[in-house]
Amino acid sequence: MNRLLLPTILSLLLSACLTLPKIDGSKAPELTKDSAQSLFIEGIDRFEPGHRTEAFLKLEQNFSDSAWNQRAKVLANLAGSRRILEKQIQRQQAVIDKQQNDKLALKKLTQENDLLQEQVKVLKSLIIDLELHQP
Repeated sequence: MNRLLLPTILSLLLSACLTLPKIDGSKAPELTKDSAQSLFIEGIDRFEPGHRTEAFLKLEQNFSDSAWNQRAKVLANLAGSRRILEKQIQRQQAVIDKQQNDKLALKKLTQENDLLQEQVKVLKSLIIDLELHQP
């Protein structure tokens, strides 16, 4: 019976310590593995690329050494990398669009140039004919 009594008393004391009010009167958060996991899941549910959710911030404050906190950091880093990649893709798409517009403009200018060269040939031919027919 003594073997069971000591662990029971210790667990009661520890659980009482976790729920003792803080100096400011609020209760201390219960620091369990399940709460870290719950905060991680809540953070995932409310995850928005670009900024960290409140759940992830709480997870970092209360469970800085937790594996769940490390996972949250990895997700935040991945989201940041994703944002950077999306911006790069947008810039590359803008460059591709500009290149296509430039190709169309070049094609149009080439056609105009060809037309002008043909007109110059015709004009030269007319000048030569005019000079030949003049006394």
